[in-house]
Amino acid sequence: MSGAARGLDSATVDAASMVPDLVVGVGAARGVDAREVCASVCAVLARAGLARSAVWALVTVTARVDEPGLVGGAALLGLPLFARATQELAAVPVPHPSERVRAAVGTPGVAEAAALLGPVPGLPLGELLVAKTRGVGARPRCTVAVARRRPVAGG
Repeated sequence: MSGAARGLDSATVDAASMVPDLVVGVGAARGVDAREVCASVCAVLARAGLARSAVWALVTVTARVDEPGLVGGAALLGLPLFARATQELAAVPVPHPSERVRAAVGTPGVAEAAALLGPVPGLPLGELLVAKTRGVGARPRCTVAVARRRPVAGG
């Protein structure tokens, strides 16, 4: 095999591995700041050694999808923000359930369940890479979790 052919094969493999396959689930309290959401997502990805460019979506609970801080945080990150219904999130077993979250939004977990479910209904659960992690700041108002999954072709 020539060097040019090996280079082409390597470039093809590298390009395929760069397809975004991470979903970030975000749970947030009302009044969360967009900068906190952005900084929290970036910090969690950096600590886990995951590339920001590998993220294809943020997902949260329907009750928070219009929260200005989440909308603004997604915009700062340049990512789409999707919502999943409380009932969908509640049906996902999560490793770190919270009674406080259940009382606030009706599901024992938002960040982990949202990351596992991803933005597209009907797909298998993703693989949790980063468990629920408190956001940055002295009084964090969000949590972040990361799961790996393959995006829908053409999406």
